[in-house]
Amino acid sequence: MQTQEPSIKQFKHKAEKRYLIIGYTLTIITVLMCGLVVYWGAELNGWTYLVLAGLLAPFIGNYVAKLLYYRHIADAIHIDENQMPELYKVYKEVALKMGFTEEKGKQQIPPLYVVNGYGVKSFFSSQSVFYQKYIVIKSDIAELIYEENPNIGALRFMFAHYLADVKCNHSDTKKFTIYPIIRLLFLHKNLSRAEQYTADRMACYYFSDDIDAVIDLHLTANFGEKINKEAYFEDIKKYQNNFFLKLANSSKDGLAYQRIKTLKEAQIKGWNVHGKIS
Repeated sequence: MQTQEPSIKQFKHKAEKRYLIIGYTLTIITVLMCGLVVYWGAELNGWTYLVLAGLLAPFIGNYVAKLLYYRHIADAIHIDENQMPELYKVYKEVALKMGFTEEKGKQQIPPLYVVNGYGVKSFFSSQSVFYQKYIVIKSDIAELIYEENPNIGALRFMFAHYLADVKCNHSDTKKFTIYPIIRLLFLHKNLSRAEQYTADRMACYYFSDDIDAVIDLHLTANFGEKINKEAYFEDIKKYQNNFFLKLANSSKDGLAYQRIKTLKEAQIKGWNVHGKIS
């Protein structure tokens, strides 16, 4: 008997849920307070204008998304049955397994584009770009299927990760309404990181057998299979509590080792693990 697929809410990382609740709650409170301040005839603080401007984000975001779309596809190759069909076949199989369809509508398979990756071949450094309902990957990742020993597993997992971003509405312009308050609280990077963990969780659910392949790719690209992964994880344990490592992990989008650790845990315990995002 086949078990029921988890809902989007169940797939979401607990940190993503927490930051979204904080963002929406504080945004609503701020807007209500601004309304009271204006009603009483007092003057608004400067930062409140940023929060109020966020209410226009969904409208502006649609135009920005279209601008970004045409900017990206201008230098990209559209992948389909006639253009790099081997790559599209893998992508299509992953999308269909995840519930996307070939029919027009909300669940239609997002268009896939490939851009020049300039030699960078890593799960984390070659992230896709997703705006609304399309995906852009780097050429170095697309090449995984054309190598002498194709790493189809890593390719499937990455496609699942990128499609999970679409399925979980991580590019929904409505979410932009909370960005000002999240940015003011310096939580925007944490929210972005939590969304990546959510996408990993969904990818682990659909393609758990490919986790090892994507870990191999991350460790040193083509040499992943030659690396002693157990020794790698033992090395991580030696310095994972180091203050400066934690400080480095809090900067930018975080260090990859945390997500690699979580993927390894999911390989053992199943997709429903959260791991630490910081």
